[in-house]
This record gives sequence, C-alpha cells and structure tokens, in this order.
Amino acid sequence: GTELKKLDASGQELWARATGTVCPSGHGVAVDADGAVAVRSGNTASRWNAAGTLTWTRTFTRSAGKCSVGIDASKNLLVDVENPNTESTDARVFLAADGTEIELLDRVSNQYHSVLSSSPTGEITTCSSGHSDTYLKSPGVNTSLVISSPDYAPNWCGRAGTDVAWLYLTTSDYNPPLPPPAWNIARWNTNGLAWSMQRARTHFNVDRYGTYANGTAGATSGRIAVVGYYTGLTA
Repeated sequence: GTELKKLDASGQELWARATGTVCPSGHGVAVDADGAVAVRSGNTASRWNAAGTLTWTRTFTRSAGKCSVGIDASKNLLVDVENPNTESTDARVFLAADGTEIELLDRVSNQYHSVLSSSPTGEITTCSSGHSDTYLKSPGVNTSLVISSPDYAPNWCGRAGTDVAWLYLTTSDYNPPLPPPAWNIARWNTNGLAWSMQRARTHFNVDRYGTYANGTAGATSGRIAVVGYYTGLTA
C-alpha cells in the first residue's frame, strides 16, 4: 500500500495515513489553501482534511489511462477522464464539501494520456500526447510539438505563477537507432515560449504510457521544481 504523509516546514512528520494504491506520479496528489489533500487512484478520488481525516471517497467511470487530480479556486476536486467521442480528455468536478459531482468539463485537453493541474485561482492546465506529438493547453497558451517518439510521449505540466512549466521528452530510445532520450524543461507565458533548457542522455524507467521517475511543478511565486535524474547537459 501507499502512505499519505504531511510534513511541517522543517520536514517533521505531522501525520501519516494509509491510502492504498495512489497514482505513481506527483499529479496524483493536490493540496488546497487550507491544507486539505486530494488523492487520485485510478477511478477513485479521495479528500483528506488538513488534520488527516478522510472526509469522502468517490468512484467514477472512464478513467482508463488517466491519473491526475487538481483543486480549483472553490476548493473543488477535478479529475481527468476519457472523452467518449474523441481522442481527448474531459474533467469531472466534485464538490469539496461532500464529493457530489457538480460538473463535467468537455475536452480540457487536446489529446489523450493527459496530465491535469489547476492554479489557486482556478485556471486549468493540461499537457498530453498523441503518438509523435505533445500538446500544452492553458489559458492564453495552446501549443504543440512534434517529437521523435513512435509512441505516447511522457510529459508533465503545472502553473508557475501566471505562466506554465512544461517538462517533455524530446527523443526516445524505444526503437534504436533514434537519438538518446533527452528532457526539456520549458516556461511558457501568453506570449509564447519564455525559455527552455535541455537535459540530455536522461536515464529513466519507462513503459508505453509514460515514465514515473520525472515530474515538474510550479509555485505561485513563479518558481519551477523539477525532479528526475540524468547524465550530461546540453545548452
């Protein structure tokens, strides 16, 4: 099983709770301004209050290949689910107080295998892949990149202040002799690409639908955090 832990600012553990299986990425957990935690596990979403008490759990359908959870400006939970008619992603919205489903947002991403995140003011950001393309969609930002991957391209995204941070794979070693895999971390704003940096010859554990050794997150201060491991650096 998996534990959900809360730490204070000095890293001391405040509480720990058994949660069962949790989505194996940073986008399976979200925290609101009051310290309540949303946890995603496949077709199940749960809400824990700041004291570590489970307040509700909800099960939903159309969750194949989806494993993200977000919290909007009203502290409601958002989870990504399949769109039944297109190769894209919808979002279900659950009321913070009791988990009642209150809305279904149509086609929040451009493709499937998406990651969904939300900002403290409620803007939804998604990044997704469709075979050799990756897509980023956020208020004021809607872009795509063609990459050298013969299959679904792992990528992650999150808000960084008013901008968006995007971590994406630029090449793949699924089918050699493609170039060695490399990761790009980029910052986008409503005027387009602000900057990007590549980490080359990255080592990671990968399956056909993504890799769990890497991830990114943004803060309201505008800072970007990236987790992963690599060798080498190219400009």
